[in-house]
Amino acid sequence: MTENVVVLGSGYAGAGAIKSLEDELDGETDVDVTWVSERDYHLVLHESHRCIRDPSVQENIAIPVHEIKQPSTAFIQDEVV
Repeated sequence: MTENVVVLGSGYAGAGAIKSLEDELDGETDVDVTWVSERDYHLVLHESHRCIRDPSVQENIAIPVHEIKQPSTAFIQDEVV
């Protein structure tokens, strides 16, 4: 029986949970991981103050979800209510 795991949010907790789960599961086929967030990026908040002085820094502190997760992890961009 396939287990389904859903992680909500792309903040530090969500991104960290995805990385930990993927490392722990290490290719197991009986677990489906789905990541849901209203944003398709993780914002490195402690670097956000740099955008005030140099707006081009935003490209470096917003990490796209596809660069964080493994291809086997599904991603849904939507709001959870």
